[in-house]
Amino acid sequence: MLAALGFGCAPKNGADAPLAAHVVTKRPGDKGAGTGDCFDLGSMDDPDQLFRAACPPRRTLTVKAKAYVSHGRSKKSGYPRGAWGDTLTPDIKAIAVSPDLVDAGLGYKARLTIEGLPGEYEVLDLMHGRWRQTIDVYFGNDRKAARLWGNRTITISFE
Repeated sequence: MLAALGFGCAPKNGADAPLAAHVVTKRPGDKGAGTGDCFDLGSMDDPDQLFRAACPPRRTLTVKAKAYVSHGRSKKSGYPRGAWGDTLTPDIKAIAVSPDLVDAGLGYKARLTIEGLPGEYEVLDLMHGRWRQTIDVYFGNDRKAARLWGNRTITISFE
């Protein structure tokens, strides 16, 4: 994991305040800002403010969530591909989004968290245009987990 560390943020109004540092961690292959984890080391004179969040606030949306699987496909017969050409292997955390959510900021490779599921998921597939305010969570080959997930209304959060 690569990290960019910026020291020497200028104090406001020319005051003699201690310097602060801003840290942004980036994953290999990330382009631009906003896709990594970020935090602010804060001011060294106030320990309570050390490591405060500096990331932009996350947006939340309430959406319908469904589940889908690879339908028993294996490496030999070829894994399915997402709308943008990404191979959907069982070990990745991917979702498909309805076209209206792409317009809302959940485009290709957007990262988000899903209420009720651990970790971050990535938008790698697109649903048919008839769906609105809907995501499809990819469960790899785990049909049992997909059936347990079923259809539900949940909250997602993203940058």
